[in-house]
Amino acid sequence: MRSSGGEMVNYKKLFGRWGQPPEVGSAVAFLASDAASYISGSTLLIDAGWTAIDGPPTGLTQVG
Repeated sequence: MRSSGGEMVNYKKLFGRWGQPPEVGSAVAFLASDAASYISGSTLLIDAGWTAIDGPPTGLTQVG
């Protein structure tokens, strides 16, 4: 992966580890549950905070 500055970046360095399947699975389970019934038209980025540091990935747009 390249950052906006063009240098290679290791996602693992953000939290010091790779994300685990249960962490992604928990988000998917939440979105499929009744607790998320009012959520519509949203993108849930599961990226260990990468978006907060480097902005949205190429191809995603922000509205509003």
